[in-house]
Amino acid sequence: MSIPDGKCREIAPLLPGREATDSYGAIVSSNNDCNCDDDIRPQKISTPTPLPVKQLLLIFVMRLAEPIAYAQVFPYVNQMMEDLQLTDDPSHVGYYSGLLESMFAVAEFCTVLKLGTLSDRIGRKPVLLFGLAGAMITTVLFGLSKSFIWALAMRTLSGALSGNVAILMSAIGDITDETNQAQAYSILGLAYNVASIIGPSIGGAFAKPTNTFPESLGSVLLFKQFPYLLPCIISALITFIAAVLGAICFEETLRRQSLISEYGSSNTTKKESAMHIAVAPVMLSVLKPFFLLSILNTAVIVVFTLFAYTPVTSGGLSKNPQEIGVAIAYSGLAGATVQVFLLPVLQRCYGTTSLYRCLMMLWPLIFMLFPILNGIARFTMHRTNLMDSDSGLYGADEYSSAGPAVWFVISVLLALNRLASMSYSLNLILTKNAAPSAAVLGTVFGISQLVNCVARSVAPVFVSSLFALSKEWNILGGNVVWIVMCAVSLLGVWTTYKVRDGASEKQT
Repeated sequence: MSIPDGKCREIAPLLPGREATDSYGAIVSSNNDCNCDDDIRPQKISTPTPLPVKQLLLIFVMRLAEPIAYAQVFPYVNQMMEDLQLTDDPSHVGYYSGLLESMFAVAEFCTVLKLGTLSDRIGRKPVLLFGLAGAMITTVLFGLSKSFIWALAMRTLSGALSGNVAILMSAIGDITDETNQAQAYSILGLAYNVASIIGPSIGGAFAKPTNTFPESLGSVLLFKQFPYLLPCIISALITFIAAVLGAICFEETLRRQSLISEYGSSNTTKKESAMHIAVAPVMLSVLKPFFLLSILNTAVIVVFTLFAYTPVTSGGLSKNPQEIGVAIAYSGLAGATVQVFLLPVLQRCYGTTSLYRCLMMLWPLIFMLFPILNGIARFTMHRTNLMDSDSGLYGADEYSSAGPAVWFVISVLLALNRLASMSYSLNLILTKNAAPSAAVLGTVFGISQLVNCVARSVAPVFVSSLFALSKEWNILGGNVVWIVMCAVSLLGVWTTYKVRDGASEKQT
């Protein structure tokens, strides 16, 4: 295949003992005479390719299952930690809930790259089904927690088996091209946002059924003994349905023979090492902002539930798990809407990298709204409610509404969070474009999720601990957590100006 204008790909200088690589991490010959006709990359496709609707619908369902199981714990996790009597100080609950979520990401970090590489060898489907089965079992076992050690072990095991998102990204990459990938990858964002509606709704509505459904489900002895089992069972049932549909209807997307025939030789499917791919200049330029994006988004998810659960006088909003679940669910509905209708239009109008930068600029504003929210809550709540909330996380009038002003700002904050989260879909496109070849997509997305896992393992402990320390020591009026996160947000914006779009560079 010829490269436009007779140009060859940029080749890194050949180092002693190492093969030369191009800016995408692909291993190339050390011959100085670059044969442009040997480039295995297909030409840019100008005619839009129809979307494989059936496959994408199944990918949507399978993607939906894991974040539902993951997110259903958020409305009740802080209450669960308190019920386990880990601490007498309500302000310290965040340490334990943050550790719980961090270990999920740490475990996923240890397995996601291996699972991605495995899917490049044996196919996407068997790895996907294995992950769904693991998510189903560990979710139920988490609901049986009667100690923090058990909860931590089950959450860790769940994380180790939750590498499906990288496989699904690779599957979409297998069946799309640059003319339809923006629409296709938005399916993953849509699924996540729908899961953000369903998961917290399940957790908020069905946790402790003895309180919410005392005459029916709450009278079952099993749910009296295990008050958080019911939402876990419901989530696991959804995962089971997704696994059955995947086993019966999903077609394997990895076509090794197709890759060989397209690129001309089986030698072109040689797997570059993960390290070579990860340190390639184009890939590094994409991974850096993705790391900070993952930290920011995870931090918002974790700190919002903790912030909403904390008493107003301690710098929070004094909301109960049901209210938290409803708020997160409505934000997921908003996110689903923008993913389907807004993202493809904006991406076509402004391009991937420009839109990416604009969306990242929303994160500083999001963190600025947290102290504003607490200020409005303090101003609008009745003095008696503020006094009652001093007695603990559960007071008689502690959960009294602070008025429409607070809910309006909560809506704005969560809506901005969903808009900013569209950056994920754009990063997926940039990640695929940075891949040295289609034969290593599983490895490429495994590397991407590895970075995501590192961020998600650091962010919960970091932000929840920083929140607790800010409030306990009253650092800068308890607002140092928001100042630090604004600084991280600005760093994230700066890294987007260093991003390189592999698709554009491949054509020059």
